[in-house]
Amino acid sequence: MKKKIFADEFSSSHTQGKTIYVDDIAPVVGEVHLYPVLSTIAKGKVADFDLTQVETDPNFINFFSAKDIKDNAWGPMIADQPFFANKIQYYGEIIGLIAAKTPASSRQLAKKVKVEYQEAKPILSIQEAIKKKSFLCDTISFISPKKYKNNIDDVGIVGEFHIGGQEHFYLETQAARVTYSEGNHLKIESSTQHPTEVQHICSKMTNIPYSQITVEVNKLGGGFGGKESQASHIAALCALASVKLQKTCRLILDRDEDFQITGKRHPFYHKYKIIVSPAGQIRHLKVDMYSDGGAYLDLSLPILQRGMFHVDNCYYIPHYEINGRIAKTNKVSNTAFRGFGGPQGAALIEMLMERIGQHLELDPYQVRQINLYQKNKLTTPYGQKIKHNFLPEIFSDLAKKSAYQSQRKKIKKLNSDPTSEWLYGMSMTGTKFGISFTAKFLNQGNALINILPDGTMQASTGAIEMGQGVSHKIRKILSDYWGLTPERIFMLKTNTEKNANTSATAASSGTDINASAALIASEKIKNRLMDLYYSVSLLRKKELMDESKLKKCPKDKVKKIKFANNTVQGLGKLVISFQELTSMAYMNRVSLCDYGHYKTEKIWFDDKTKRGNPFLYYSTGAVNTVVKINKFTGEIKVQEAKILMDLGRPVDEKIDRGQIMGAYIQAQGWVTTEELIHRPDGFLATHSPTTYKIPNIQDIPRKFSVDFFPNETNTANVAKSKAVGEPPFLLGTSVYTAIMDALHCGKKNELSLPFTGENILDHLS
Repeated sequence: MKKKIFADEFSSSHTQGKTIYVDDIAPVVGEVHLYPVLSTIAKGKVADFDLTQVETDPNFINFFSAKDIKDNAWGPMIADQPFFANKIQYYGEIIGLIAAKTPASSRQLAKKVKVEYQEAKPILSIQEAIKKKSFLCDTISFISPKKYKNNIDDVGIVGEFHIGGQEHFYLETQAARVTYSEGNHLKIESSTQHPTEVQHICSKMTNIPYSQITVEVNKLGGGFGGKESQASHIAALCALASVKLQKTCRLILDRDEDFQITGKRHPFYHKYKIIVSPAGQIRHLKVDMYSDGGAYLDLSLPILQRGMFHVDNCYYIPHYEINGRIAKTNKVSNTAFRGFGGPQGAALIEMLMERIGQHLELDPYQVRQINLYQKNKLTTPYGQKIKHNFLPEIFSDLAKKSAYQSQRKKIKKLNSDPTSEWLYGMSMTGTKFGISFTAKFLNQGNALINILPDGTMQASTGAIEMGQGVSHKIRKILSDYWGLTPERIFMLKTNTEKNANTSATAASSGTDINASAALIASEKIKNRLMDLYYSVSLLRKKELMDESKLKKCPKDKVKKIKFANNTVQGLGKLVISFQELTSMAYMNRVSLCDYGHYKTEKIWFDDKTKRGNPFLYYSTGAVNTVVKINKFTGEIKVQEAKILMDLGRPVDEKIDRGQIMGAYIQAQGWVTTEELIHRPDGFLATHSPTTYKIPNIQDIPRKFSVDFFPNETNTANVAKSKAVGEPPFLLGTSVYTAIMDALHCGKKNELSLPFTGENILDHLS
């Protein structure tokens, strides 16, 4: 069979700019262009709209607001957010929608709508929310069964840790296109990580049943969690206009408006007290964690919970009191972001490892080593026992690979030179990231496998390809399972008609869940094909045109049959090409299609006791990072980052290496340069690439390497692999702790993240 490069080939579409995104879809005649009208106050009420300058424009079609819908409330968990706000809760909140004939006119007209407000004073910080008792939930607590008993030699360290938010900065902004057809049917093309939720929210907006709404997703130009819940709002506005006008409608946000409208990574504020032995071993940790949920709940509750789940990161904490609460502020409703709260929890304990080392004048690596999860110390603060733990070996191996001790001596010598303009720092940190959705019902997925008589295959799952390579991985797993060259397997667009009731591609579980479902479907078909192959072997010739001769393959024969090199073989000398066998199956009415449903087993969590087994397994790893800082400018240069990750048996090392490096760099931006600054009126001042700095090519570590820790013990997951999307993000925190090492600021009781150049100069002054 001549090799063909299909349209979903990872390397030839996504990385070469050939992918068709929502705004690349050619418009139809009469297509309507939409744009939202945004509030210009952070808190108050809409008193009236003045459309005088809008309605006379020849490009104007219609204007929609809260008066045009019956049920003006939505949300991924609870319906507390309006589609169109009358009571405004943040600057940039959507209060109206312009429908126009061209994209440019829709944007221009949206800015010409005059709004009369009744303004109120906003709450713009977690501290102010605490003071005014403005919260989105009650306090959640993890408290150890046994209380800490005071030891006279133990040392207490107290302080506050402020963690900033982060913009997703996906390349493709929020986008939706909705086509209305007879019978009140909507076809929604959306840049979303969660087609099922888009279907449900659009149904709520339009009062059209789920069954008459189809959501299709080709690929996304990035997501990082920002399109898990908030893409639904954009699609719903588009659906409303499409139904009202009975036209195809398109809504594509500009970068500046996308910045203002969409939620970010949650800022966190930690108040803590940690008690350690003179050797630096943790005895007790008390922390009050506050997240900034913004105006509405969105996914803030599970994000806070995951932050609490990951406050231990790689370290055993025998006694603890971990309290969490969500602050309600007059800022955009914050949402999912790579790590989903885990980085904000892990950043605290890694910062504390550095503080403990500097406070006790110990090497922080030594402090980390004695606190790592290890034999007889494998129970987390939420009661889950860690299985197949290799954290001590990972840290030890990485210390050798990175020549940690000699590097430490070299840095000490460099920093002793008073004439140098540079300060050097080094830090080794880890990651232990739990894999599964914390909401149990989301841990499910389905797949449809169609095999055609020419020996090719179509695979459809609920997984969304957004540049992370999930389609490539599923295809590779199917290729290995069927013994087919990858060119024979075509990954279909994600569509709710083929895969209904799916979960978001999130929680690093896209491959785990969807590939597992694809294998379940494949197994059903393979069993039928093995029966056919066995029946043919009995006839001693390559044909079976009499269905009555189809026999069930005995178990002892099943073990001998091999699907390999595009053939089926193993019984005697009979070798049949896959194409011949599938063609024969079709002619003999043997089904070549099936559906598989997968649910993650053995996960549970008791909300009353705050104990359970919320994760199927953990992805773990470590990094050693070296930085240098200019004493006079605060400039940061990451000299070296050496990573060692345990990803079980990687499905594709090239894809995984890219994910690890990308996560580290994205986290590096979070802890050093990416700062969200709001004006006193609530306006986001850093709302564009000119004012918000993500890492560029010059920020990448000068020496950057990734190695894989060999581990084939993870039999709980597909192909003995481990998830990679979020776990390595936590490693980027090492840039922050390496700066702490360089500045020797671990004795300060108040620290904040990110460590921007300005922040560094404050510490040096």
